Amino acid sequence: MKIEIKKVLLPSLISSIILFVLGLLLFFKSEVTLMSISYIIGGVLFALGVMAIVRFMTRENNDVFTQLNIVYGVICILGGVFFIKEPELIGSLMPIFLGIAIIINSSLKIQQALMLRNMKSQYWIGSFVTALLCLLCGVVLLFNPFKGAVIITKIIGLFLIIYAILDVVNSFILKKSSAVSIEIGPVSETKRHKRSKVKDATIVKEVDKEQEE
Repeated sequence: MKIEIKKVLLPSLISSIILFVLGLLLFFKSEVTLMSISYIIGGVLFALGVMAIVRFMTRENNDVFTQLNIVYGVICILGGVFFIKEPELIGSLMPIFLGIAIIINSSLKIQQALMLRNMKSQYWIGSFVTALLCLLCGVVLLFNPFKGAVIITKIIGLFLIIYAILDVVNSFILKKSSAVSIEIGPVSETKRHKRSKVKDATIVKEVDKEQEE
């Protein structure tokens, strides 16, 4: 499997900028931001539910997947109404989802840093440290030791800002690295065939040498 580091830098940079903006909004406009996010999620779920029910009503065939549309639609509509009526719920769920996402992304960055170390790149230490700090932010958000605090939303926003800055720094470190692509995994059949030919040629040479002696 071939991993081209430069190709994943732009998506990572874009996601970091989005999280940075979200962190600023949560820190300075906590209540408005949470309500807006909750209304958006509720609206999307409600719309998906209505579309599923419409599909169920308009399709003539009654296969299993068509019948499931009514169940899916009702669940989505109920979920949408719940998020719209209880916007504060998103405040308790957000640290969990954001923490999991940050941990996954940071783990991938740590893996990339270790690959740079194997390639003898001088940038691996900086990349490893920033990725490790990002992972720490994700763990703190996931386990959320600030439950019950009045400023929990501001704390979430602050951690998102810190993570976004560290992730941007990590992206620039990876960009400066000399690694363009990294290939890991089993050796391809072509390479095995070439190595086999070299090995066979070496054996033939050794046999010829023994015969001459």
